[in-house]
Amino acid sequence: NSDILINCEIVILAVKPQTLNSVCAEIKYYISKKNLIVSIVAGINLANIYKWLDGKQKIIRAMPNTPMLVKQGVVGLFANELVSAKEKAIITLILSKISSCFWLEKEDAIDAITAISGSGPAYFLMLMEIMTETAIQIGIDEKMAKDITIKTALGASIMANNSDKNSKQLRIDITSKKGTTEAAINYLEKQKFRDIMTQAIKMALKRAKELQKEIR
Repeated sequence: NSDILINCEIVILAVKPQTLNSVCAEIKYYISKKNLIVSIVAGINLANIYKWLDGKQKIIRAMPNTPMLVKQGVVGLFANELVSAKEKAIITLILSKISSCFWLEKEDAIDAITAISGSGPAYFLMLMEIMTETAIQIGIDEKMAKDITIKTALGASIMANNSDKNSKQLRIDITSKKGTTEAAINYLEKQKFRDIMTQAIKMALKRAKELQKEIR
């Protein structure tokens, strides 16, 4: 780690939250003003990193998500006041190869990004899991059920991405009066699916804030 700090300008902290304290204790003697630190450690705020490094450094907090593995990620970014516009542009250039970058005005917004895009892939994957299982139950072959679900989710995402309309309007457009889609949507509304998902996201946000308090 000390060699990395001596030879590299950009240093990425990519460790478990419970490990960061000891990593900072190791590297703090080798950090210079040239180093730009990018932390992708979940739940650890700048105040803790400053404390563990014995002072302020140029730091960017990043909250990526797992679709970065297939170059379709989302990353929320917050830079402290020591980071220059040029350095932010460099990080955007690097990360934009595998994700869409969103710079945040306030550090607290990192928790919101965690709840939406950080945990978000799991929400969609759970829905896909349910759709696949139900497809099998109603008579579709297992492989076909998986493929149809994936292609349906992919198609909906591309359609939303390519349209000037928001997701709500697109949903309304494909929901024919007294049709099959309307029957399903009406049932979801009756079962308070919207409230369930809203509360689930807020629980993720609550847990993100709790993690910061647990690790000191």
